Amino acid sequence: MSEKKKPLIKDEQSSKYNKYGFQNIQIKKMSSEETINLFIKAGIIVTEDEAEEIMELLYTITQITLKEFLSPD
Repeated sequence: MSEKKKPLIKDEQSSKYNKYGFQNIQIKKMSSEETINLFIKAGIIVTEDEAEEIMELLYTITQITLKEFLSPD
């Protein structure tokens, strides 16, 4: 008797990719206020726009790093 193979069902999260082509991994994003306060504690003054740009860069770098370490390829 031949056994029917079950189709592979992909998790919805595993098939979603961000705008850079990397698989999305849920990362809690800090608000602009939290980011600014973090920089102030470090003695760095940034505007809201600068804080958002810095965090976007850090999220992108984090996604690249996670992809490198967690990718099955």
